[in-house]
Amino acid sequence: MPFRTYRALTAVLTGNDWHPRGPQRSLPVRLVLEPETRAQPCSKPPVRIFIGTEAAQFRAERTLLWSIRRLRDPGRTYEIYLMKDLAGFNRMQWLTGFTNYRYAIPEFAGFSGRAIYNDADQIYLDDPAKLFDTDMQDHGVLSINQRDTSVALIDCERMASIWNLKAAQTPGRRRHEARMRETGLWGPLDEAWNVHGQDYIPGQASLVHYTTIHAQPWRPTPGDYAYLPNPADDIWLALEREADEAGFHPFYAARPSPEFPAEYSDPDSAGGLEKIPDWDIPWLLDRLFQEARDTVAVTVDASVRPRPTPADPLWWYAQMTAAGRRRPRVRWRLAVRCRGQAGPPRVRHWCGGPLPADPPRTWVLLDRHPAHGRQALALAEALEWPAETREIRYRPLRDGLAALRSAITRR
Repeated sequence: MPFRTYRALTAVLTGNDWHPRGPQRSLPVRLVLEPETRAQPCSKPPVRIFIGTEAAQFRAERTLLWSIRRLRDPGRTYEIYLMKDLAGFNRMQWLTGFTNYRYAIPEFAGFSGRAIYNDADQIYLDDPAKLFDTDMQDHGVLSINQRDTSVALIDCERMASIWNLKAAQTPGRRRHEARMRETGLWGPLDEAWNVHGQDYIPGQASLVHYTTIHAQPWRPTPGDYAYLPNPADDIWLALEREADEAGFHPFYAARPSPEFPAEYSDPDSAGGLEKIPDWDIPWLLDRLFQEARDTVAVTVDASVRPRPTPADPLWWYAQMTAAGRRRPRVRWRLAVRCRGQAGPPRVRHWCGGPLPADPPRTWVLLDRHPAHGRQALALAEALEWPAETREIRYRPLRDGLAALRSAITRR
């Protein structure tokens, strides 16, 4: 049983929320893409997009936002609402940390106008304004089928009676979509606006959705899955590289997240990155990497509570890896103090970046199994470091007695 499934089953049996939870907020966080000054003004209403997201999806969220920015009509306003860690929701039975947020969109939008809903694990290959302006023909919701609203165009006034905050805070995704069908408010959407990654064909998709969790190219929860390739890996990774080259972040020093405390605007006086809202970690790390001469060393105490960032050490490792990828000439070291399953907190260490100018002294350990030795030698060859071989000699009597003594001692 995959670890994520085990955690979800445990949560159902114990009644606990198994999704990592950050600071609670009552409303989505709003980002606005204003019309560009030299663009031809557009008289159409702002394109409103609501995105369901969570901390583990920070790379997916950023790449989705970049895909919108690069394809948008430069003369039109785009209002983007990030729905993460919203208060009042019981997430016990949710597959993701944002499953039910979409059903509250009509109320978040003031029960007026239209809104697009997107999961964070998607990218646009065409201007979302084309989806927003689609003829709805008196329907309340358009989606590719009656049981998949992961991409949806919503008439917020027509859906007010069945999709609202009170309804969304009631568990049961199927119940909310069943009411949509029973009232005849559903209508079909062009399938090009929700093409699953495994079905992607170049030139035939306006939006790609990476639905297979264990094949998402950004690998959000490596502690839960062994990730597999995705046919649409290349287009997502290319978009992320574009965002890296442009230095794009949803939030940055001049426009940090709403929860960002002003006294932490200088990374030298931050006093602990674990105290910074998770939306602001990427741009703060970028500043540290930009100012570093050759090495960045970060220590995080993820064992303290409360904190606005995830406690998962792998989340911090992913953040450092992403920052290091944007500044490949800078070495980095990361130490995360985290709570163990039992006993006192423990510290996990990682390092990355370019190798030192002088290669380290390397030994290749060989044992009596030739296959093991071939793998070790191949690894040493791939590293291209000078390496010495050392043979591990096995003495059955002495080593067997030592193993038996160790087993008895542990008992």
